[in-house]
Amino acid sequence: MDIKVFKFGGASVNSAEGIRNLVSIIRKYKDDKILVVVSAMGKTTNALEELLGYYMTDDVLPMIDTYDKIRDWHLDIMSKIFPNSNHPVFTEVENHFDHLRGHIRKGHLSKGGKGMYRYEYDQIVSFGN
Repeated sequence: MDIKVFKFGGASVNSAEGIRNLVSIIRKYKDDKILVVVSAMGKTTNALEELLGYYMTDDVLPMIDTYDKIRDWHLDIMSKIFPNSNHPVFTEVENHFDHLRGHIRKGHLSKGGKGMYRYEYDQIVSFGN
């Protein structure tokens, strides 16, 4: 049993056009057994690492600004792919961003709310994948 494995991430999926290209590639193999791995879009990992840095140093204003930029960038690309703003994908993605926002908010509002760096890295940066 042959399985074709595709991995997309970074620059290959940093725009609506890149995501459309990914879909066109996958469609070419619709009769094959495939495994598709999609990692973080564009520079999302770097942006989440920046967010983590602000989070760990309690630099709240840049943390909020960075969070908003990451969220807005993703929503902008989604709106170009899904013109109907009622598409269920928006709810799913908003739920993920709400979870991330809840995590970083909890760490700032509760005494001792932050874990060790590696734990927090996994909790925050994993949102890019």
